[in-house]
Amino acid sequence: MARSYRIDNARSLPPKPPHLSITASQRPIWKPPPWPNLKVNSDGSCFRGENLAGAGAIIRDANGQVLTSMADKFLLPHFIVAVEVIAAIKALRFAIELGLTSIILEGDSKIAINAMLCKVPMLAEYGHLIEEAKLLADQFVSVEFSHVPRQCNSLAHNIATHARHVSMYTV
Repeated sequence: MARSYRIDNARSLPPKPPHLSITASQRPIWKPPPWPNLKVNSDGSCFRGENLAGAGAIIRDANGQVLTSMADKFLLPHFIVAVEVIAAIKALRFAIELGLTSIILEGDSKIAINAMLCKVPMLAEYGHLIEEAKLLADQFVSVEFSHVPRQCNSLAHNIATHARHVSMYTV
């Protein structure tokens, strides 16, 4: 009797909606920066078993050509957002070392990007990192912070993940 009860209830449930698939034209794609800007994508990756994190950055021009990239690892901070902010700081320092003056910094952490865009000081545990990123950003003639979906930041993510295998800062 319990079996028939389950079947009856199952028949009264509304049908599941059809599976919605995303076509290739709907997937977000990375877009090159407007000339003369360069786009710096940064990302962080956590290696919890080793108590380390990685930072990756890739710099591309208006044609989408890769100009350079970097990978570095550092001690894992207590907050995941801090990993993303440290990756952005390392990317900004890298761009400064290269003498770049006009960049768009993209990252896939909406919290980190919004924090770097915020005009007031952050009171979060990682607020000092946000302020450091802002101070570095002030060294550029033009800098823009932009959030992108994870799919548009895959190269920076792959470089950040690769940082696990580097012994020191690698360009």
